[in-house]
Amino acid sequence: MADLNITTQNVSRLEGKVALITGGSSGIGLAAAKLFLQRGATVVIGDLRPPKEALEGVSYQTTDITQWKSLVSLFDYCAKQHGQLDIVFANAGVGGPENTFADVLGEDGQLLEPKYLAVQVNLIGLLNTVKLSIHHMRKQNSGGAIVVTASKAGYSAPLGGPIYASTKHGAIGMMRALRRFLPPLNIRLNCIAPGFTDTGMVPEAGVARLRQLGVIVQPSETVALAALFLSTRDDYHARTIQVNNNKFREIEAGYEAASELMFGDKAGGRSSLTPEVLAAVNEIFTTTI
Repeated sequence: MADLNITTQNVSRLEGKVALITGGSSGIGLAAAKLFLQRGATVVIGDLRPPKEALEGVSYQTTDITQWKSLVSLFDYCAKQHGQLDIVFANAGVGGPENTFADVLGEDGQLLEPKYLAVQVNLIGLLNTVKLSIHHMRKQNSGGAIVVTASKAGYSAPLGGPIYASTKHGAIGMMRALRRFLPPLNIRLNCIAPGFTDTGMVPEAGVARLRQLGVIVQPSETVALAALFLSTRDDYHARTIQVNNNKFREIEAGYEAASELMFGDKAGGRSSLTPEVLAAVNEIFTTTI
C-alpha cells in the first residue's frame, strides 16, 4: 500500500453541490467547511455552537446529534433550503480522558453506572446521521457521498480509551456492513482515520507536550483534505483513508488482503458455504435498506 498524493489541486471542483457537515464549527469540520467552500460547494453546518468564525456561503443550524428530532430538523432544513444533498461529512464526535472501567462509587457506596456520552455521540449519533443521509440521498438520481470521521483507534487502539476506540471500531464496522447495500442507491460511504490531530479536542498544553516529545500532531486542514478527496471520488466506496503524520494511505485494502491469513480464505470464512446455506442465511438475517 503506497501513500496517496492528495492536494486541493488534484481534487474536483464542487460547484452546484450541497455539503452538510456535522461538528463543523471547529477542528476538522471547520477546516472541511472552508475547503468545500473553496472548491465551490454550498455548505450547511450542524453543531451545538456556531462556527468560531464567520464564513460567507455557510449556513448554520444548532444541532445535537444525540437527539433524533434535532438531526431530522437539520436534514429537513438542508432539503427545504437547497433542494438537494450531495455530500454529508459525518464528523461530530467527542473524546477525552475515560474512567469507565474504574470503580466509581456513589454516596451510598454502590458502584455507579458509567456515562456513555461517546457512545451516544460517536456511534448512535453517527448511525442516525448516516440513516438520514441515505433517506435523503436515495430520493435523488445523483445519489450522494457520505464521509465518516472514524479514527486510527478504529483499527488499532493501544493508546486510546476503550470506549472511544469501541465507537470508532463501530464506525468502521458500519461502513463494511453497508458496503453491498449502497451502490444500487448510487450512494458511496467512506471513512477517514486520523492519527494525532490538532482539533481543539485535546488541550493546547497536551498538544504542545506531544510536539516537544517529537510527536507529529497534524493540523485539521490535512485531515479535511482526505474528507474532500473522498467526497469527490466516484471510484472510492467502503474505503478508509488513514491520515497520520501528514500522510495519506488507504488502509481498508490491507484489511481485505489479510482476510486469507485471518480466516483461511479470501471470503472471510464464507467460501465453504453452499449456495443453499447462503440463501438461508440471507433470508434469516434479512437487512432492509
